[in-house]
Amino acid sequence: IPNRAFQYKSNLIRFVFPDNTTKIEYYAFAGTNLSGSLIIPNGVKTIETLAFDGCSSLNGTLTLSNSLEEIGDGAFYACSGLFGTLSLPTSLKVIKGTAFYNCSGFTGNLTLPEELEVLGSRAFEGCQGFTGSLTIPNRIHKIEEGCFYGCSGLNGQLILPKDLTEIDAWAFEKCKFRGSLNLRLTGIVELPDEIVSIAPSVFTGCSNLQGVVIPKNVEAIREGAFQDCFQLNSITCKAQNPPQLSATAFAGVAKDNFTVEVPEESVADYSTAPEWKEFKRFAAHRDFSISRNLFRALNASLS
Repeated sequence: IPNRAFQYKSNLIRFVFPDNTTKIEYYAFAGTNLSGSLIIPNGVKTIETLAFDGCSSLNGTLTLSNSLEEIGDGAFYACSGLFGTLSLPTSLKVIKGTAFYNCSGFTGNLTLPEELEVLGSRAFEGCQGFTGSLTIPNRIHKIEEGCFYGCSGLNGQLILPKDLTEIDAWAFEKCKFRGSLNLRLTGIVELPDEIVSIAPSVFTGCSNLQGVVIPKNVEAIREGAFQDCFQLNSITCKAQNPPQLSATAFAGVAKDNFTVEVPEESVADYSTAPEWKEFKRFAAHRDFSISRNLFRALNASLS
């Protein structure tokens, strides 16, 4: 479907795609009055920028092509009338910025395909109907700003890939993640080892978050990173040198209610470091976690 083919044609209410459609180009249906459900035929591999921007009259379900590889910037921007489960095809590799911005009608679990390589900024901002846990696929190395901002229905575990290197500002702001990411602790988000800076407001308002494990390579924790995480009661920081800590990084967290665990040789440094010293208690961190194989072996020996 060529670019701007039907843009702003207000009398367009229904459309049946030709079977041989392989691409829906930019602005193709933007501003039309398409209504009901939207079925993208299985031959379509690319939906380009703002293809269905502002199609607020769409008030049914969305069925995507099973060969779809890329969803462009703002492709379904503010299509808030679409509802039901959003089923992303296994072939999908790229979701660009604001692709599903404010598509608040989608509900149920959001399952990201294993082949996904790109998650653009604000891709799912305002999609408050999604619920449960969220797993970021292993091929994602960066989560861009505001990617899941305001997805307040996400209230299960947040599972991050081990090779993740960057989480930008506001990426998970106002999400409600809880749960466990290791064998020993509950209610913990453990950040991947490659992270060197925790961006501003990345977990602001995640009020169900109970704990965080900060990896050894982190050098800075920026403004509001964990602000208003009211249930946070466990912080383990593995960095030998206290990371530069913003005054608002843990604003709203009760700093005198728990002990912050840090490397044994660094306890004194943390207790006098700027902003860190606002926490009242520090203790040496000792890693008692075990591998899954050893865990199974120990269980077997006791059974």
